[in-house]
Amino acid sequence: MRTRVGIYSFELDFFEQGIERRLLFEDDMDFIKITCSSRTDWLPKPSSIVMTKAEISNMFEALYQTFVELGSVICEGLVNHFLLKDWKM
Repeated sequence: MRTRVGIYSFELDFFEQGIERRLLFEDDMDFIKITCSSRTDWLPKPSSIVMTKAEISNMFEALYQTFVELGSVICEGLVNHFLLKDWKM
């Protein structure tokens, strides 16, 4: 939800999913540098990429939309929960 309010510096940690990866998003004017780090022997190649803010925003909006669409089929109670009200457009 941060990208909807113009915040592009944040991190996503995939510890709970068991893949032991972290994505660090760093704001740099109109671009975002995304760096992947691993807490295992696996090494990302490339370890970082640069994307525009528009690309990042579009990617997250598509993720939110897909999550809500699939959730409404699989678990309607989840997508109607008050904690996810901001995800709906």
